[in-house]
Amino acid sequence: LHDVLPISRLFLVAICVWSVLYGLHGLILVTVVWGIWHALMQTHGFVRIYDAKAGMTDRRTAWLDFGMCLAWFGAAVILSPARLAMLLDLFYQSGAPLLPGEMFVGLRMAWLAGTLLITLGFLTNLLWSWRKGVSPSPVKLLLMAVSFGFYWYTNVLTGSLLLGLAMFELFHDVQYFAIGWAFNCNRVEKGARVGAFVKFLFRRSGTLIGLYVGLIFAYGSLRYVEQGLLAEGTIRNVLTGVLAASGLLHFYFDGFIWKVRQQSTRQSLGI
Repeated sequence: LHDVLPISRLFLVAICVWSVLYGLHGLILVTVVWGIWHALMQTHGFVRIYDAKAGMTDRRTAWLDFGMCLAWFGAAVILSPARLAMLLDLFYQSGAPLLPGEMFVGLRMAWLAGTLLITLGFLTNLLWSWRKGVSPSPVKLLLMAVSFGFYWYTNVLTGSLLLGLAMFELFHDVQYFAIGWAFNCNRVEKGARVGAFVKFLFRRSGTLIGLYVGLIFAYGSLRYVEQGLLAEGTIRNVLTGVLAASGLLHFYFDGFIWKVRQQSTRQSLGI
């Protein structure tokens, strides 16, 4: 696996650069859709972490938590005229056929009905658990309410799609970087097999926290470098492709990190 991963990363970078150079919008569509999936799955992962710390680890609750994340994040996208229009625009630019408008009316109604059923099932399971003496994490319930509500606000209620996306990404990233710092510090302290750079960076020090935040901002500044280059320059297109590949790799690898059922993950999270 360690021999294959570097080759696969280079292959992905090459595909992304090639797609940008030839204006293939399918790559952008995949990145946007996967980004939505990534956001809801990160929320689900954090929800399960808090419940695991509270001792609530049954499979039914885990599936209902996943259903809630899928239903509410999906509803915010489907009921957002701007977000749905952006996705359809990318879909059509990728060469897909025109879809009938009536289909989206039915999709919205079906999704709302499904969201209502899942929410009722979630609340029923919550009450049943309380009666059995098993209480979910209050932080989990707060996280779900804030995440669903804020995602709904940024997608459906804000007047600007760009502003809404920026607001939720900031919310999403602060969550991720905070738990990422705590997670890796625990890994280092418990002697997990990590590289020299991880051992150096993830120690409980104010200076190293500053370095950690600085590295985050340095990576984010690459987007400004890309935008500052010539509009149609080859260098800009290559950098755009590399950043797209970086985002896709983040989405891919992140799918393996927050799995509470894995013993190494539980140990690093203190569960």
